[in-house]
Amino acid sequence: MTDEIRMFQTKYPYLSVLPPITPSMPLPVKLGYVYLDSIARYAHEDSIRSFLRSLSPWNDTVAKLCSGYYQLVDWDPGRFYQYILETAFRRHTDDTAAALYTVVNGSDVRLDDTTEFVPSLYQTDLGEFERKLTKHVERFWPVPTERQRVRALLRSSQILRVRVDSLDSTHNRFNGGENFRYAAICTVLDTLKGKVFPDLCSESGRYVNPIPEQPSNHKENATPQSEGPCQKIRFVYTADHWLTGKHSFDNSIPFTVDSAFLNADQDFTLEPGDEAIVFLEYFSWRPDDAYDYWEIMLSRVASQGILRIENDIVYDPARIWTDTTKVPYAIFRTTVSELRERIVSGW
Repeated sequence: MTDEIRMFQTKYPYLSVLPPITPSMPLPVKLGYVYLDSIARYAHEDSIRSFLRSLSPWNDTVAKLCSGYYQLVDWDPGRFYQYILETAFRRHTDDTAAALYTVVNGSDVRLDDTTEFVPSLYQTDLGEFERKLTKHVERFWPVPTERQRVRALLRSSQILRVRVDSLDSTHNRFNGGENFRYAAICTVLDTLKGKVFPDLCSESGRYVNPIPEQPSNHKENATPQSEGPCQKIRFVYTADHWLTGKHSFDNSIPFTVDSAFLNADQDFTLEPGDEAIVFLEYFSWRPDDAYDYWEIMLSRVASQGILRIENDIVYDPARIWTDTTKVPYAIFRTTVSELRERIVSGW
């Protein structure tokens, strides 16, 4: 693995406690981690699959599971997904070690080539539990007209209102460098999901310093000077985000695109000064001997990843949140908040 691969990723120190409970967590979040950890440690995967298959389309059990899951992600998405992947990392270690890789002294090595022993703690990989639960809720949410909205809330790690401050880019090493990955440094204006996010200033140690082979392509320099919180986050996107333009690899998936975010080549692009609601997901877990690494990216499945804001009006071309493609931000925020409260309260 090279520094170019890690460029624009966010690093998190390994979890020191499993489950990752902290004193500042609300009680429902603490209890949720205790419940999940018990499932992962003692329930066999076959029994979990059988339980999920036996669920009614919608009942109190499904509602409570959905509520607990949403609150865990909403409190601290980074910590939650670190924990989910720890359950896979420490599940039946003897059987899975050969398929897991880490980085030692800058080189890729298989875990079973190291001298470190990773104790097996879990019977179940909670990633499958999460995927099956969210798909079940998306399919059977009691109000059919709200299912795309519920999908956006469940599939997003974070939902933020942001203003783009600056952009950077590097060759996309994930596909051989044929196109670019872009990083947007943004000021967070409002938080709709994901109460804890890696602030670019107060937790700058979490961010991997860019070390490209050639100078990056900067648009405006917004390097933070303060050591305190500055409410800034960095996320990544690619030009084929909506599968349009010259870099698209598949145009069979329909997106209702917002042409304001397309350049002359029909590639997705952002510019400094753009304001939007972004739906973010965590990808590309790449551990080394000290950190987990995450790519915080625009989602494709959650409300198409981004909604433009101009003059405090939210533009929704896919009409997921409104019937008229435009809605005042205050009304949009109320809609999201009310739906969130129904999810959390168990409907």
